[in-house]
Amino acid sequence: MKSQVYYLQALSVGLALIAPLVWSLPVSAQSPTLQLEGYLFEVQNQSSAYKAADLGAQAARATADEATVAFKPHFFANAVLNSEAKPSPFFNYERIDTNTMAAGLSQQFRFGLQTKLSYQYTESNYVGIRPKFFEARPAVEASLPLWRNWGGRETANQIDAAVLAGNAKSKAQEAQREGTLLEAEVLYWRLALAREAKKVAQDALARAQAMHDWTSRRVRLNLSDRTEQLQSDAQLKARRLEMLQAEDDERSARLNFNLARGRGDDVVPEALVEINAARIQKWKKLTRSHSRSEIEALRLQAQAAELQAQASRERTRPQLELFGQYAWNSPLRATSSDALADSWRTDKPTQTVGLRLQLPLDFALRSRTEKGWDLEAQAAREQLQRRNQEEERDWIDLASRYQTSKERALLFEELERAQKAKLEHERARHRVGRAILAQVIQFETEYQQTQLGRLRSLAEALSLYAQMKLYGPKADARSEQE
Repeated sequence: MKSQVYYLQALSVGLALIAPLVWSLPVSAQSPTLQLEGYLFEVQNQSSAYKAADLGAQAARATADEATVAFKPHFFANAVLNSEAKPSPFFNYERIDTNTMAAGLSQQFRFGLQTKLSYQYTESNYVGIRPKFFEARPAVEASLPLWRNWGGRETANQIDAAVLAGNAKSKAQEAQREGTLLEAEVLYWRLALAREAKKVAQDALARAQAMHDWTSRRVRLNLSDRTEQLQSDAQLKARRLEMLQAEDDERSARLNFNLARGRGDDVVPEALVEINAARIQKWKKLTRSHSRSEIEALRLQAQAAELQAQASRERTRPQLELFGQYAWNSPLRATSSDALADSWRTDKPTQTVGLRLQLPLDFALRSRTEKGWDLEAQAAREQLQRRNQEEERDWIDLASRYQTSKERALLFEELERAQKAKLEHERARHRVGRAILAQVIQFETEYQQTQLGRLRSLAEALSLYAQMKLYGPKADARSEQE
């Protein structure tokens, strides 16, 4: 009977010792490995957040040039039916019925010139004294600002500001889209490392269980003091708590992982790429080639604000405008065909040239307003300079922290190997009675903390690397998986 008890105790100890090996088997042996590139592809196709940002960027790009329609040719037409029964002291008629139709093209140019080419057809009927008569009149009109909006500064700046604002909106949406992919990449590695942390907790729990079983057997045989039994009990409970926390963290990571790819469950059957410091050292070094989309959006917004300030400054200036008109006049004809045929005759033209002046009389208000708009433009420039400095600082900080995190991960791996060797040596000494259990538990805790420190350093390196991709060309995802 006693031999059977010893056999069962030995079997339980053996199972506890091989449990870490079983739990540490790669998941890829049972499930297909989901590479980072494939996961990001799922996010792009299934994430509502990514789709919304992508559609918003497309919409902003499509509508950014809406304001430039002011510089495009416009077709216009109008028709007027008029009846006037006002009496005349010279002619005895009941009323005058006038039907007018006009159509033409107008064009606003960037340098301020406005032109219009029109063709007007008029049918007049003095009811009660004579038949209808007809008139056709082609005309060319133009106006050119000589002070306010000189060179199209007001109109062009307003339109350019609107275009820049639309492009800024597009860049902001692109920043959200890139942020969605950045967050998804971080969630991918977070789940991979959460699974590694769960394995660390499983291994620690298995060792604590094995130590507890071994210590309990020695206490029952009066080969060890009850103090070691109490110590092993406390260690086992602590490792169970850590295991519960690791499982909860891994479950939360699975939920966020699936949410990023448009799913609401916490089931992730795929295996993920295993990550370590040596793999990170092989990754392609990223160089800064452009600004983040977020900064580009702010730059466009600042440029739009400066142009808007310049356009607004123009509005306070006196308006002096040169205008002119040249029209061909057909004689009054009894038929519409005769009027249309004679409409391009040049012997009876109408020619008009003139100036228009509109001058605000509150000169002090105009001066203060212009100064205010100058200050607003200067503020926009200063804000843009500040943003550029912050971006430069962020890049330098990211590159430095990433390099440090890579070195820290390598040192943690070396420290982990040293801690493991120290722990195994102390456990061997404890088994032959040359070390106390408290020392073994302390070394066990140090080893576990080193493992978790390695995972934290890897998580930091992965997060920083993902952020650095916003500043330059994206690294080949395949190089990160090799």
